Amino acid sequence: MMIRKSIALFLALCLTFAIGCVPVLAESTTQVIPSDQTVTTFGRTYYSNNSLHFNWTNSGFQFTFTGTSVSAVFNAANSVSAGTFLKVYVDDNDPVTLNLPNRNNNTVVLAENLENKTHRVRVVKRSENVWGGTVSVSKLILDGTIGVPPANATRKIEVIGDSITCGFGNMVTPTTGAGGYQSKEEDGTATYATLAASYFGADCSVIARSGIGFSCDSAGNKNLLMGDVYGYTDHLSGGGTASPAWDFAANPSDVVILALGTNDTANSDSADYETKARQMLSIVRANNPDSHIIWAYGMMTDSRSNILKQIVADANASGDKKVYYHALTHMNNIENGPGGGGHPGAAAHVYNSKTLAALIAQVTGWKTVTPVEYQSGDTTSLMIYDGESTTNTSAAFSTALSLDSQHTQGSNSLKMNYTTAIDQPNKVGGMAFLNLPQSLDLSDYQTATFDLYVGQNMTGSNGLQVNFATTGEDGYNCLVGLDNLTQGWHTLSINLKAVSPAVNTADWSNINKIRITWMNYAQLGPTYFLLDNFQANKPGSNMVQIPCDTTPSADRQAAKAVADQITNLTADDAKAVADTRAAYEALTDTQKAMVPTIANLVACEAQVAQQEADKAAAKVVVDLIDALNVQSLEDKPAVAAARAAYDGLTDTQKDLVTNLAKLVDAEAKIAELEKPVDPPVTITYGDVDGNGKVEATDALEVLKSVVGKVTLTDDQKTAGDTDGNGQVDATDALNILKKVVGKIDKFPVEE
Repeated sequence: MMIRKSIALFLALCLTFAIGCVPVLAESTTQVIPSDQTVTTFGRTYYSNNSLHFNWTNSGFQFTFTGTSVSAVFNAANSVSAGTFLKVYVDDNDPVTLNLPNRNNNTVVLAENLENKTHRVRVVKRSENVWGGTVSVSKLILDGTIGVPPANATRKIEVIGDSITCGFGNMVTPTTGAGGYQSKEEDGTATYATLAASYFGADCSVIARSGIGFSCDSAGNKNLLMGDVYGYTDHLSGGGTASPAWDFAANPSDVVILALGTNDTANSDSADYETKARQMLSIVRANNPDSHIIWAYGMMTDSRSNILKQIVADANASGDKKVYYHALTHMNNIENGPGGGGHPGAAAHVYNSKTLAALIAQVTGWKTVTPVEYQSGDTTSLMIYDGESTTNTSAAFSTALSLDSQHTQGSNSLKMNYTTAIDQPNKVGGMAFLNLPQSLDLSDYQTATFDLYVGQNMTGSNGLQVNFATTGEDGYNCLVGLDNLTQGWHTLSINLKAVSPAVNTADWSNINKIRITWMNYAQLGPTYFLLDNFQANKPGSNMVQIPCDTTPSADRQAAKAVADQITNLTADDAKAVADTRAAYEALTDTQKAMVPTIANLVACEAQVAQQEADKAAAKVVVDLIDALNVQSLEDKPAVAAARAAYDGLTDTQKDLVTNLAKLVDAEAKIAELEKPVDPPVTITYGDVDGNGKVEATDALEVLKSVVGKVTLTDDQKTAGDTDGNGQVDATDALNILKKVVGKIDKFPVEE
């Protein structure tokens, strides 16, 4: 596999278990605080003290950025084992492992020397909560710009477990492991549960701690059990009951893997074990009302398997059909199965991840995103159905038929009760249709085996008919004899190709249902049997293929190209948004269904639409202001209308109005025109002292001003300029005296 130069360099620096091996990046141009706007989180994470905390196994954050390098500021603490371990994924490269020392404000390189383009970075906690250290990130430092946070997977799986689920010792063998807990020997991103989730492209949230249980821990202590922890975001290291309650409604899981019970074997009281196990299942169901719940158990011990199977059976019988028991294969039964510290190794986790994935595919109808197959421990077989996929239909021969889920030999069983058939003396029998959750192709299968439990000794000639039906067809009948069977379990086999019509005309490629009919011609009275572990078998091979999405790679590539385009999209480039929408619409429906980031495109389109609406609203106001030309108060309504339109804008829209100054100027002109005008001053020529009369004293005031004794005001000068020559002099004083003695009726200025 080709590894980029940057990744190879980073591996050379950091892919070691030595403490303090993390290089430090110099301060860059852009610093980003982790938030819902800059990163996407997965697992149970929380924000506190301006940092994002991700302490649980397989939890973390992801983001996109455009540039060539990025680092992060971490706070890490580990008092139990040296180092807190993370994995960093950059684009499609292999992950790099970080070993964080016990240090705050520790700046660590995530990637460097990259091509200057948009990159996707995913940071995942590898070691477990508390024992494997606690960690938070307070800052991202990059030499470019932060991008739109990538969308998380749409499929969600939650795992509730213990040291097995944390990956205790899965990186070493019994001879190379230290024996006790070592965080460097643990990879919680490569356990059977996280691997199973990865096959379906699902996010996997892990709530697990070494030693924990539901009734006691591995040392027999009964404090801080999973029931105490499960309801909180982070009860262990996030403040105990002060930690925020986990919002299950906002974070629903499609599948919950309940992987507890191993440490609880330290509880010698089986009754208490059972009581607490029932309580644990009730807690999980109450918080996950719509999820498939799979109780997975047995990789290290299966000593309490019967109790757990019965609990699941009782839940089914009470109406909860979405609870299942999954028997994990013991690590000692897998080649190179044991790891360090008496725990499962990598091979045991890989094998059990595939059997778990097979059950997940069966109950959810999901297909894997890559081909996944595993070698069956017994024979190449395909479980055709389980009790959860059966439906109770009307009984043949008007017989009352009971169809119940039973847990008997490790899988669900079909229980059929028969009474004497009407109009069929000395015969008892019945019929049931088993509708399959998805059609099966049995073309390459030769035989089918199943376990049959007979409720009482049977004598005489008996027969069981199995009919494999395709849509719209009667199907292909296979017979097996049930002559003289004793009460108890029997393993029976039928030849799928011994059918009618002839084998060369039978089409086994689309089997949709199975019809089972049983008749007892000799025995009187009712009886019953349990049908369990029904499997179709291929000869010469024991490889089991889990259903896989067979979408052509060309479709995947086309969908990925558009998904990447959407991931890098911002609303600042309206043309890019429109082009991306066109690219998405050009995809086929199959390809569109493979684009998980469509929400980002819709969000950008909404932002672009809002921006266009803002521009349009602002332009209306700009045009109103441009049209203003204040000449008189008649223009006041237009100015007021422009102001009202501007005030009605949002702050964002107001920022787009580029000619606001013109509106302000227009309002100032209107204000000036609205100022009151002083009445004109009435001038009485000759009345220099302003007493309303023309007298000799006015002439005296003029003469005084001439010789500099007094200084006249402007109004006095106007009144004293009787000849209108623009000067107040002795001639004006003479004119005033003439007017006083009646020599003249008007001053020359008034002529």
